[in-house]
Amino acid sequence: EYETFIDHLHCDSMMFYCKDHWGASYYDTKVPGGFRHQGLDIDLAGRVRAILAEKDIEFVAYYCIEYDAGAAENFPAWRVVDPAGKPVVRRDTYAKWPLCCYQTDYRDYCLDQMAEIVTQLQPDALFLDIFGSSLCYCDSCRSKFAQRFGYPLTPPSDQNPGHLEKIRIFLHENEQAFLTDIQTRLKVIDPELAITINFASHYPEAMRKMLDYQFCEPILGDNWYSSAYTWATAQGRYPLLMPGEFSQVYNYPSTAQYVVELSEIAAQGCRVGMYSGSQHCDGSLEMEESIRVGAAFGEIAQFWPQIQGSEPLAYAAIIQSEPSLDARSQDFPQDSILRLKSKSQHLKAILGAMKLCDQQQIPWRLYTEEQFLQTSPAGFGIVLLPDVAILSDALCDRLLADLKAGGTLLATVPDNFSGPGSGSSARQRFWQALGLCKAELSLDYAQNGWGGYLRATESFPAEGLLKLTTPPVSTRWYQLEVEATAERLVELIPPATPVDASHWVNWWSPPPSIAEPAWPGLVRCQIGPGQAYYAAFELFGMASLDDYPYLHDLFGSIVALNQRQPGIRLNLDNDLVRTRFAVKDQQLLVHQISQLPKRVRGTVPAVRAGRLEIDHIWFEQLFATSDVSCRQVYPVERPVEVQTGSDQLMIELPEFTLQQIFVIEPRQESN
Repeated sequence: EYETFIDHLHCDSMMFYCKDHWGASYYDTKVPGGFRHQGLDIDLAGRVRAILAEKDIEFVAYYCIEYDAGAAENFPAWRVVDPAGKPVVRRDTYAKWPLCCYQTDYRDYCLDQMAEIVTQLQPDALFLDIFGSSLCYCDSCRSKFAQRFGYPLTPPSDQNPGHLEKIRIFLHENEQAFLTDIQTRLKVIDPELAITINFASHYPEAMRKMLDYQFCEPILGDNWYSSAYTWATAQGRYPLLMPGEFSQVYNYPSTAQYVVELSEIAAQGCRVGMYSGSQHCDGSLEMEESIRVGAAFGEIAQFWPQIQGSEPLAYAAIIQSEPSLDARSQDFPQDSILRLKSKSQHLKAILGAMKLCDQQQIPWRLYTEEQFLQTSPAGFGIVLLPDVAILSDALCDRLLADLKAGGTLLATVPDNFSGPGSGSSARQRFWQALGLCKAELSLDYAQNGWGGYLRATESFPAEGLLKLTTPPVSTRWYQLEVEATAERLVELIPPATPVDASHWVNWWSPPPSIAEPAWPGLVRCQIGPGQAYYAAFELFGMASLDDYPYLHDLFGSIVALNQRQPGIRLNLDNDLVRTRFAVKDQQLLVHQISQLPKRVRGTVPAVRAGRLEIDHIWFEQLFATSDVSCRQVYPVERPVEVQTGSDQLMIELPEFTLQQIFVIEPRQESN
């Protein structure tokens, strides 16, 4: 059955349980305390490993770290405990596992089992799940923390950010030290063993650089954006994204949806995986999903060589700031995975920035701060700074250099900026240069649903709802004081009243006030030839929610004001197509994927693909010529007509059903 299942999949790598969240092993473990799964009377992992070796398919050994119900039951001293000494258990809908602490003897237990797996099964790779360091108050953790920082370990508190930061450092150091131990122990047995951890994209950069390849699940809730984030943070370390939530054994989506969902991962440059719960209680396998996944893998295999190694174009550069990922945390769960999965405001804002660029059909790319600092000043049409709370001196200097070289910036303001002496010197220098004197958080209307309303000034070319009315913002916004030289483009009007028992009873949020003063909502500051825009509301965070569609028009108006227009853009009046613009080997790649399979059942109709509009000068700067040809390379190979206008090249893209890829390149001279 496994041979048939694998043949259906058309896969070149398979991950297989060696130890699961219950502590059960699927191979013959001899480590004291270990036990084989009670439903097995064979070394199942060993048998599957032999099948994969015959088929020349990689074998990835799965090993779970912190969740281990068997070890927790057999060795209570190994458990993660809360401040009162009570054992911690993950309690989700499906997850009920006790947590074990690898600052105890559980560390040696795991190392011994992993060494056993590498020796017996000779896997090509080791995948470590639930790897992070949970916050534990056992004697070992308390002693280690006190030795490191010189005072007792107590629960974290937002009121004591210094202590919270020390806890973060402590836990990250624990993770890094354990990963070092694993690598040291296992690489002696097999120097070629590839080691990775789950959710690698969301660990600190120092951890990511230790990995042989980078693996992640779609924490951003969408394969398209999650894989773009994973690709950007991987630094070339063979990024792989594997969705689990999409698998619906017994309740399958259409084959077309499998193709589209998994192709979105490949389109963003990541290798593609798939979790599947395809095994019945008697050990037999459900074959249907393997057939559908195999159809998707088969299609990806056809176009992967064409796009592999391509890099996204970037009219818009979206900046990821690692220090800002931990800022403004709402809580600090003990469970490391729950902590990792709770998206920070900065991460939500990054997602919103991606969505805004996609809706405008303009090329975008996510850069880590380190990557961005290595690019040339003013090399982008617009730089997006989505809720970056912590600015380094290097990033501050680079952003200001961009503006002085004629670049454009769109940012959201930081928490409670109070002018001279506030925060870091970099943050102070940066925002003062942008004409910001003060930013005070307003939560007076937090219970309203909507915290305020926007009104365009005459100097802002508003479109959509902002042109017609006063659309709302979320409950968190800032009362800004700005220099006289900073121009108000959009004003922010408070609600007429807060919602409480004595002021408001109605079915809707209170309307805009006519008595309260309007505050700056969107500000523009001229710095030399450059323009900096900043918003007093959570522009990017709101855009991540899809609840404020007018933001797409607002962002489009900012792009329209920009003196640097996109060199390539897709002219399309629907949101049924996702497009990635990329460069590879002196070729411009355009990869389009339909969203209809996610929205319809049955036969998928063709969708309009739009018109590519390419600026002559931009293309000539990119490829040293404006004499171009276009051809479709997937799903069929055929030429596509290029129309030449006075200042633009225009390419009408054909309708398609699932996906299509085009190559635009300098015209080849015929022999």
